[in-house]
Amino acid sequence: MHIILAEKHNRMKFKRVLAMTFTNKAANEMKERILTKLVQLSKPLSKRDEEDQEELKKFAADLGISEEEMKDRAQEQLNTILHNYGLFSVMTIDKFTHKVIRTFAKELGLSLDFNVELDLDTLRNNVADLLFEQIGRDEDITRLMVNYVDSNLEDDKSWNFKKSLVEFSNKLYKEDALVAIKELSGMDTAGFFAAKERIRKERFEFERTLRSLGNEGLDAISTTSLEAGDFKGGATGGAMKFFQDIASGKKTEPATPTLNKYINNDEWYLAKSNQKGQIDSISGSLKITFDKITSHFENHHKQYILNQELLKHVNNLSLMNHMLSITEELKQEENILLISDFYKKIADIISKEPVPFIYERLGVKYDHFLLDEFQDTSHLQWVNIVPLLHNSLAEEKTNLIVGDGKQAIYRWRNGEVDQFVNLPKIENPEDIASLNEAMFTFNSQADKIDLKENYRSAKEIIDLNNQLFKFLSLQQGDWIQNIYASGEQNVVKSHQGFVEFQMLNENDDQIHLKYALEVVNRSVAQGYNYSDICILIRKNQQGSEIAQYLSAHNIPVISQDSLYVSKDRSVKFIFNLIRSLASPRTQNYAKKTIEHYDLLFHKPNHLFDLLDTYISIHTFMKSEGYNLENHDKFHSFYEYVEHLIETFQLDLNENIYLQFFLEQVHLYEKRFSNNVHAFIEWYADKGYKQSVISPEGADAVNIMTIHKSKGLQFPIVLCSFFDWDKKKIKSEKWVINKNAPIPAYPLQSTENTKQTEHQAEMEIEDNKMELDALNMIYVSFTRAETALFVSGSLKKSKSLAKEWLLPFLSQSNLDHNQVENKEIYQKGEMVKAKEKVKEHLATYQAIFNSQVMNKPELSTSNSLLGEFPDLDKKRKYGIQLHLLLSKIKSENEIDKELDKLIRKGSVLQEFETSIRINSHQLFKDNHFSSYFEGEQIMNEKEIIDAAGLKHIPDKMIHKGNSILIVDFKTGDMNETKHQKQLQEYVDYVSLIEKKVVSGEIYYTETGKVLQL
Repeated sequence: MHIILAEKHNRMKFKRVLAMTFTNKAANEMKERILTKLVQLSKPLSKRDEEDQEELKKFAADLGISEEEMKDRAQEQLNTILHNYGLFSVMTIDKFTHKVIRTFAKELGLSLDFNVELDLDTLRNNVADLLFEQIGRDEDITRLMVNYVDSNLEDDKSWNFKKSLVEFSNKLYKEDALVAIKELSGMDTAGFFAAKERIRKERFEFERTLRSLGNEGLDAISTTSLEAGDFKGGATGGAMKFFQDIASGKKTEPATPTLNKYINNDEWYLAKSNQKGQIDSISGSLKITFDKITSHFENHHKQYILNQELLKHVNNLSLMNHMLSITEELKQEENILLISDFYKKIADIISKEPVPFIYERLGVKYDHFLLDEFQDTSHLQWVNIVPLLHNSLAEEKTNLIVGDGKQAIYRWRNGEVDQFVNLPKIENPEDIASLNEAMFTFNSQADKIDLKENYRSAKEIIDLNNQLFKFLSLQQGDWIQNIYASGEQNVVKSHQGFVEFQMLNENDDQIHLKYALEVVNRSVAQGYNYSDICILIRKNQQGSEIAQYLSAHNIPVISQDSLYVSKDRSVKFIFNLIRSLASPRTQNYAKKTIEHYDLLFHKPNHLFDLLDTYISIHTFMKSEGYNLENHDKFHSFYEYVEHLIETFQLDLNENIYLQFFLEQVHLYEKRFSNNVHAFIEWYADKGYKQSVISPEGADAVNIMTIHKSKGLQFPIVLCSFFDWDKKKIKSEKWVINKNAPIPAYPLQSTENTKQTEHQAEMEIEDNKMELDALNMIYVSFTRAETALFVSGSLKKSKSLAKEWLLPFLSQSNLDHNQVENKEIYQKGEMVKAKEKVKEHLATYQAIFNSQVMNKPELSTSNSLLGEFPDLDKKRKYGIQLHLLLSKIKSENEIDKELDKLIRKGSVLQEFETSIRINSHQLFKDNHFSSYFEGEQIMNEKEIIDAAGLKHIPDKMIHKGNSILIVDFKTGDMNETKHQKQLQEYVDYVSLIEKKVVSGEIYYTETGKVLQL
């Protein structure tokens, strides 16, 4: 705001400012706040309240100008921004990086029309499916898969390991895996098998030696008549029991501290034992054997535990290179990039270029940078942004980095809080030159300012949080204490606040649900709207339970679950109708459609009469007075769905779910195809889980996860089910160990892994998990403006309520009352809500196009996907052979590419054999095979003309100073038409390349060649 308003005569100053934050919601909120603030500052004096006037004074004083001039500048900037809104740069870091990649796609070797893939789950499942399809085809993958199944069966695990493989693949797309993947990429299948054999051998040798030593101890005892209970520690904890467990392989852990004490102090028997003589006769040899066991543990136990951990991952790791290879193939085929690819590609350039050329243009466009929510920024994101800030600081421009280490709860999305905590120091473990250059500038020019004023919450809430987080942070180590050291905030707002904790002395989820209803009713009774209330939960399942409970009591709610597009009755009906019309012979689809039809239109139950009777959905709907057209009569699938909605006169204007379903249809058709069956499969797989955008202004209780709530605020906040175990916030860390059989592997912090050589790393991970839990509480408790309610159970072992909240509450100044089975802690007073002026927004009616745009009688659109069953078989074959030829670069690629096309459904199974034989046969023609000999062969490269139209020749073959354009045709020769198309290709390429360009058409059925 200061940058925008500082210069009176530069109204367009705002376009030189780039503000970046973490999420779309936060970016939109930032835009809204900037504009709202400008509106407030530009208000006439007659329309100002006391708070607006004080704020105007503060801004004017900061800029050293009069209040009147401040008001005029705000008005001028507001008008300028609104008239030049496209230059108002507030966006997410992902969006900014996407813009950079788009701008420099050619330099980065990318297709100009790549798509961004956000759905990692589908990608990971597709990769796993393609990996499974290679069984029996790829020798290495088959061997790995069979070995994996054998290993799982040996360890009594399920032989079906697809789920674990998909879960593991998620680790491969995270930033912290980059170095590990690089280390592992040098290992081939044979290397992994050798490593696994070495690990298993080491494990076997460790256990064999232990068993041998255990039997050695038992052999000594067998010379006597002693029993386990004769030794000190008895039948469960004495020396004989220890040797028995070691000998049987039941125990692979060192002796307990108690048993160690007994044996090392020569305390083998109880004082009153009548077996002293027999024990004394063997105690010397037992002590020697016990020392051998102790020495064996000291020398090998750490490695044994590590080997146990490695065996959990070795099978997945051995498949890793194959998974990554398939992922790259999929991305290339689908022309997609992952968000993570953006940062890697830019970071690679930055690490090599002293002055990164990728930012040369962008560095001129923006002078000032604002980074918000910086504690959630990943390392690669920061590496990519540093050169921009360095350039700006070098030109003495103002920049701003805003963050709060106490709100870092996105570590699972690569957020790195240390980058913020250590500022102005720049974390640079890779020793990147551009970061080293920036470090001196950052250190010399940075000012660190603690923002103490809390403009959100009432005094009672702020006081509670100041006390609570000081209390909790002092129980942590130095690292966490440093993050929370300056956490206390000052009160700004003057309104009365209220705090209430309900701690249950029993474990009953129903009490949490009843308390949620009670909080809502108490708030409404005080004049608050439902939309003023937010219920925070950690897991979506808990939110779903609360939403169902409140809905059952006629309380309107907005939650992740309630916003699923598939929850709406009209959407259920339309989707099932589409499905039954597309598959008229599937009786279950028809019955499901009729069931939803009856529910939606309050009809008598037709299903009772139709239970055992086959009926066509067309026939049924005709009997109800509806004549339904088939989807192939429409230009697009979208028009077809509109037709169905209009036919049944469903109210699109009042149904946001139906609107969103139409949007799904549109986006699917735009990105993929208008194939009805493909859409049905996509929707049934994942489309049904898509959520509608929360309608602004809807008067309903908000139910959301803690992660979703960050950056938001509400008058009333209830933290429900606040009794989760903080130690269950688990994460894995990739560790590099070049001396191990496998040089890199993921480890989770457990009691076992802390006994390995990675103890220090695991303890650091523990600290980070502790910070995750503490920060989750902080984010939860700082969302409330007026009233904060918390509900937790003291009966759940290791719960936050029991281990963290109760110790604080017991020594706090909150009022304490015991009511039945609850401990109630309160402070302040629940005051009535201020009356609000309701805004009436204009509404717009959605009107369908009355003119039906019927499809022409003859159309070949989307023929590959089988929408036209009567299409000539010979023509289909030709199209699919042509598709294969446009993909390959040599004869060796035929089988591999054909298999891919069959998997994707682009080539039909019935044509597989003939296409495989005929494509190999074509290479016996020397002229045809010459098309695959060149310095560079480019398949299906898009050429965009001046009108923006695409032209895609099959092949462009570069040889020396010439380019040959080749197009394959599978039908009859049409000299005039085909030469015209080829001439266009040649003309366009000649405009781009300074080479001699020629062209020819090859007819695959006859072997004839048509040249220009």
